[in-house]
Amino acid sequence: RDGVEGGEGGGRGWGRGDGRGGGGAGEGAVGIGEMVAGSRCVTHMFDGEYVSAAQNFEIAYSAHLESGKRWYAANFGAHLVHTMFYTGRVDEALEMADDILPTAKDVGHLGAQFEIEQLVAETAWERTGNLATFTRFAEHATLAFPAAGTVMGEVAIKYLALARLECDDVAAADVLEGSAER
Repeated sequence: RDGVEGGEGGGRGWGRGDGRGGGGAGEGAVGIGEMVAGSRCVTHMFDGEYVSAAQNFEIAYSAHLESGKRWYAANFGAHLVHTMFYTGRVDEALEMADDILPTAKDVGHLGAQFEIEQLVAETAWERTGNLATFTRFAEHATLAFPAAGTVMGEVAIKYLALARLECDDVAAADVLEGSAER
């Protein structure tokens, strides 16, 4: 696992599960090390250092999961899934996505939902060549995610246009028409 310790903390063995994630300040606490790891992992991801990012996302995800901070666990878990894809751990990422998505939906974390659903749908398309799952995601995304902000809404529209173009659907241009004004 790219040097990341396994354990019991995250449903199927993601996370450390070694008792260090609570930070020593009682139930629900996240230690300073995990908070630093959480901010460091974003820097690593944007710098293209995906193995380091995955290691730090795993620490942050595990710590927040163990402390009961479900919104943050969904946030870091979605980013962990993303970096797992980039490091070639696709099957493991898909399994983890199944564990994290219900939590992201339950706590209303639209960004985590979008990130996980997009990766799962795109992977299904890339692996099988079947656009059905990706098209369903894109259609769902145009309805569900614009409330999260302009960028997510615009990305959802672009995915729908891509799905339609891949199916030789001439309505793709209509989807893009005026999308920047929405």
